[in-house]
Amino acid sequence: MANSGFIAGFVPVETDQGPDLLNREMIPQGPTEIRIGYVHLDALCWTFFRYHLLIKASQQGIMVIDRPVSTLNEQVAEIKSLLHERIDVLMLRPVASGDADLQAIVQRALMLGVEVIALDGSVGGDVDITTVSVDNVGGQAGITNYICQRLNGKGRIAHLQGNQNMETGLLRTQGLHSVLSRYPEIELVHEVELDWGSPTPLRVQGEALARLALAAHPLLDAIITTSDESAFGVHDALLDLGLQGKVLVTGFDALPEALVAIEDGRMEASVYQPLEMMAERALQDSLRLVRNPHGLATHTQLSAAVISKSNLVDASLRALRLFPGIISELNERRSQQQASARFLETLIDNLPDILFVKDAESLAYVRRNRAADDWLGAVPGSLLGKTAFDIYPEEVAARFHASDREILANGVPVDIPEEVSYLRKSGTRYMHTQKIPMFDTRGKPVYLVGVLQDITEQKMAEITLSQRANDLELAIETLRKDREKLVAAEKMAALGSLVAGVAHELNTPIGNGLLAATTLMDNTRIIAEKFTSGLSRSMLNSYLADALDGADILERNLHRAADLVNSFKQIALDQASTQVRRFSLSTVVSEVLLTLMPTLKKTPFTVNQSVSDDIVLNSYPGPLEQVLINLVNNAVIHGLAGRASGQICISASLPDSDTVKLIVEDNGRGIPADQLQKVFSPFYTTNADEGGAGLGLSITHSIVTGLLGGEVELTSTVGAGTRFCMTIPLAAKPR
Repeated sequence: MANSGFIAGFVPVETDQGPDLLNREMIPQGPTEIRIGYVHLDALCWTFFRYHLLIKASQQGIMVIDRPVSTLNEQVAEIKSLLHERIDVLMLRPVASGDADLQAIVQRALMLGVEVIALDGSVGGDVDITTVSVDNVGGQAGITNYICQRLNGKGRIAHLQGNQNMETGLLRTQGLHSVLSRYPEIELVHEVELDWGSPTPLRVQGEALARLALAAHPLLDAIITTSDESAFGVHDALLDLGLQGKVLVTGFDALPEALVAIEDGRMEASVYQPLEMMAERALQDSLRLVRNPHGLATHTQLSAAVISKSNLVDASLRALRLFPGIISELNERRSQQQASARFLETLIDNLPDILFVKDAESLAYVRRNRAADDWLGAVPGSLLGKTAFDIYPEEVAARFHASDREILANGVPVDIPEEVSYLRKSGTRYMHTQKIPMFDTRGKPVYLVGVLQDITEQKMAEITLSQRANDLELAIETLRKDREKLVAAEKMAALGSLVAGVAHELNTPIGNGLLAATTLMDNTRIIAEKFTSGLSRSMLNSYLADALDGADILERNLHRAADLVNSFKQIALDQASTQVRRFSLSTVVSEVLLTLMPTLKKTPFTVNQSVSDDIVLNSYPGPLEQVLINLVNNAVIHGLAGRASGQICISASLPDSDTVKLIVEDNGRGIPADQLQKVFSPFYTTNADEGGAGLGLSITHSIVTGLLGGEVELTSTVGAGTRFCMTIPLAAKPR
């Protein structure tokens, strides 16, 4: 379609037989089996065009796939869908002119060999396609001129214009302004844009915008609109404000309802669009383009006429021609709707969920499904016309009533996950409630739809589960306290063992010291007696030698006792305190081994220490000592038990600047693989018969991974020994 041409003077000529639509020689001859995809704005005037199109298409054996849309995005999406259905012609009423997405999809249609016809507008840009349109400039200019003459060339008017991003709306606005320039005393005081693509009905928009215009300009003489539907809304506003007949109102489309409004004075005039002629011309262009793909893209413009009381009869006769087709389609639709209604009634009645519909004004039930009546134990239909106050206790009914009124006032659906209801037979019930307000075309609420699910069983299960969870938390807390008591008892037992060992160990140095002191005392008493009776030089020398030996023995044993006491004192202090302090790891290990020495002396086992004096921690020495005591005792009691000899090694290294790796290992019998995952579990022990509580390694793991902020790795080989490797931060985080 590189070339295009304009069919000049394609204007309907009135004859005795009605409008001469076309030169019949232009109608292509031949088979007519083609598929047309019709994508149009879902507006009332285009519904009448659709009637004409479908009737004339069926007469010629042409299939029309009808796709109404409300927005530009929907139009683009529907065109994409139709291109997959192998249509021959795409017929569209453009929602917007100049949109890149719309132009792109139209170009794609042309590339796929689909012919394109635009109705009452163009796609814009460089896309050259056949168009069939109404003279929107002339139509709006004609009705504007009519109003200006009715006002005798003087007055104040408001204009509710169409979308300015649509060619139709833009052209109609141009038509109005072209006339007003000739009437200097006609003042355009208010101009606002309707949204033809909005889900809000044009009638509702017209009423709202008229109220705004009249509020700003109370002395308006006329309101010119660009659609009959918006004009109906303007009249609604005038009627409500008591201004009917005082402000002239015009529409555009000359719909049957508009003709009735003109007759009874509610509307001054409208503009007749030759929709039947447009449908016939569009079909003929479709046939021509399909049979001659390289033909010209033509641009046909049909004239529009102003309809007022003076020519209302002719317009009404033209409108009557619609009714046979409309009645036929309405009958078909009614049959379909009746079948759909029966299906929906059956579906609604068999829904397991409760469904009801209330009248928005009285809040009386106008529809209830079977589940709703069964739930209340009511005879089906017996509650229609009744309100919540006839069914529920007054307090419950008042709450429902207030909630329903609030939902209707806000105009927004609500979802109530949990709502308490009450049945006389069943008592308190818990419901999941959804309520949706329904509105008429003017935006007034007419119904309130409710959908309810009885979630009482689920709620009771949740309550039971919550109670069990609380009981479980109490049980866990009790176990935690019992464990703390057992841990404290274990620590006290370990400390008691240390006390017994230290006490036993102190017996030797203290006994030796006491013996030395007693001997020294006896020798001193003898020397004192000899001093008065006569003391020989040899006796004095012997006494001094014995005194030096006794003092030496006494000093060494007292130092030994002091070391034992100090070590035990430090461990006792560290065990009683969990304060962070700076300490040498080597010193802590030595103190632990010193306090364990009484126990270790009774065994054939040796303990080797390989810890550098340079390793210094700022951590918790007491818990670390507890860990070392537990691991050494575990090696003696479990790892090396029953052996004639054995070795325990304690070593440490610095893998990096922030951590120390502390290893306690033995060459004992090892731990079987199936027990490795259990040894850190509380109360797990293989020594229960001998009083083992099974908390030593559990406490060790808890201290290392918790308070000390480290990790414990356990490896063991049966018959070769066990190795505990602890990675601990040099600097612990204070609690």
